[in-house]
Amino acid sequence: MRKNFVTMSTTLPLENLPTVQATVLQQIEAVSTIDALEAIRIDVLGRSGSLTLLKRNMKDVPPAERPAVGQALNAVSVAIETALTDKKQTLEAIAL
Repeated sequence: MRKNFVTMSTTLPLENLPTVQATVLQQIEAVSTIDALEAIRIDVLGRSGSLTLLKRNMKDVPPAERPAVGQALNAVSVAIETALTDKKQTLEAIAL
């Protein structure tokens, strides 16, 4: 059974995104195995990941707010993807 690392509402208010980002980044930093790192990636960025679901719900965001919400979601995605890549490289280097 996979541990659910991040639980986010799919209707998360924009002002909560920095908190979500910080939480995910802390979880990434705390993992010590590539398998645990992959579980975080799937839970957040996977097909049914919490951030992916938020992006899918952009259609429900009022048109005037879409640019700001989209930019915020993309910034969080990039930060998380970068942290995942960096941590994976670190873990792979340790395994050698």
